[in-house]
Amino acid sequence: LGAVDDIAIDIIYFRLFAFWRRKDDVCPSDGPSGHIPKSFAVFIPVWQEQDVICTTLRNITAQWHDIDLRIYVGCYPNDDDTLRAVMQAARDPRLHIVINTAPGPTTKAQCLNRLWQALCDDERDNGQQTDAIILHDAEDEVHAAAPAIFARYLQDHDMVQLPVLPKIYPGSPMISGHYCDEFAEAHGKFMPVRQVLGASMPLAGVGCAISRDILQPLIQRQNSGLYGPFSEQSLTEDYELGLRLHNAGARSHFATVHDDVGDLVATRAYFPHGLGAAVRQKSRWTAGIALSGWDRLGWHSRQTQATDRASARAIAVARWCEYWMRLRDRRAMLGAVVLVAAYAALLGSAFLAFANYKGWYDAAPYSYPFITLLLANALFLSWRLVMRCCFTYRHYGVYQAVLSVPRMFIANIISIMAARRAVMAYCRLLIGQPVRWDKTAHILPHVDDRPPATQPFSTQPLLKHILGAAQRVQRP
Repeated sequence: LGAVDDIAIDIIYFRLFAFWRRKDDVCPSDGPSGHIPKSFAVFIPVWQEQDVICTTLRNITAQWHDIDLRIYVGCYPNDDDTLRAVMQAARDPRLHIVINTAPGPTTKAQCLNRLWQALCDDERDNGQQTDAIILHDAEDEVHAAAPAIFARYLQDHDMVQLPVLPKIYPGSPMISGHYCDEFAEAHGKFMPVRQVLGASMPLAGVGCAISRDILQPLIQRQNSGLYGPFSEQSLTEDYELGLRLHNAGARSHFATVHDDVGDLVATRAYFPHGLGAAVRQKSRWTAGIALSGWDRLGWHSRQTQATDRASARAIAVARWCEYWMRLRDRRAMLGAVVLVAAYAALLGSAFLAFANYKGWYDAAPYSYPFITLLLANALFLSWRLVMRCCFTYRHYGVYQAVLSVPRMFIANIISIMAARRAVMAYCRLLIGQPVRWDKTAHILPHVDDRPPATQPFSTQPLLKHILGAAQRVQRP
């Protein structure tokens, strides 16, 4: 059944796009000028990101040096190392350090709402409203052309998502590399198909821009006392935000654009390269999307009134497409159960074959329907491997495409382990435990990229420096 689901997506992809090179969007340099909005606000929530945030901020300010934007970095008063690293990069006047009103870790959504509050304070002081919000994480590597792409498509859409291309961590080609395979196929095939079907587009939380006006109806008072559009009770606030915006009538666009030299304009980053970190990250995704998302979002989509028979038919098709996409999002738990049963059956079959060879066990012959089912599943599996190799090849070359075959086994093991951990996290939510930022630590592979060590550091002088020099006023 899962294979039939995947084949249906493939058929739509082949019907609408060329296999090796779909019709890409026009490069910003080829279009008319004047697409940059008046201002952007970049939100970067951080907690214990002292190893990567300094390099990320320097990269953003260098790549987007001529863009009218303000970069809001949300820090915690009890995270001295990260505050020190952010201060080392705070030489750009566009950089604003926002100290959270609560000690960390809270949740990523709570930190984003604190940044939203700081943005609103600045808008009141300056009398100028920001046009769009760009979301990024502390480890992201941005592309210079991203703001121009955001500006172009925000003229006709309410939110824009760029592809995400994970980078392979040196020495971890199997664990960190399996993210490359999954994102290459998801953002190369599944997201464009989802957009064509008119279904909701989940935001990746990085490399996405959202119109300031479309966020306004989502603002509500959170449990922390802050007002903001990000749901603090969600484990995957970025995914949920995309679906909530879709239900509110937002128009989304997944932008696949190549720059002047042919490189894909995307957000690049190093993903977890250890087994424990990968399982922890995917368990949060699974619990937030497949379990908690079911409770919080349900299955309903945007409500649209039909004006004639044709529009009623289109609305019905769009509604069923939305059901289909949400079912795909939430099948991870069922997939983990099937994988456990499959690997157990594989080991059991190997043991019985050995027992039959030794004469300890007389195995009954397989029936023809069962053999047919096994052959069909083998063909489906081969097709999946070919598709994964092709999409990995598009962005990472032949060598990584070959490695994507054994990496599928690694991805399955991580999914199984993450599903067990996700169930435990979901049970803790059901009994009323507060949501916590169960984040993974990010480390750059090069020691030179880390901020240099300094003398022992105290938080109080830094807070005075920020409040005095930057004139930042916190709400009580």
